Amino acid sequence: DQFLGSWEPPGVRMRASATLGLTLSEALSAFDYSGDCTYDGRESYEDEVYAGELDLYSNCGAAGSTFIILAAQPADGSHLVILEVQLVTDADVEALERILGSFIVTG
Repeated sequence: DQFLGSWEPPGVRMRASATLGLTLSEALSAFDYSGDCTYDGRESYEDEVYAGELDLYSNCGAAGSTFIILAAQPADGSHLVILEVQLVTDADVEALERILGSFIVTG
């Protein structure tokens, strides 16, 4: 609950849908935290399974957290993944690397 309601705790949330029907850009545009954060731009993302885009926000709230939103799809376009990660400390940056290197939708 704290992760969903404030900028202080680190956290991660992953959502996936095979029926959402949004493009990657549309999915990212559904999220706008520029009122609480500095928007640092959109970057391409690609790993062994997923390709997409991510939005990067910094200086979020009083904690000055970093917030990343990734929208990605596998090559077959079978589903859309939205990954939200809130980083507060340097340890969270290390955790981000593990999160990006291990998330996958099965089933």
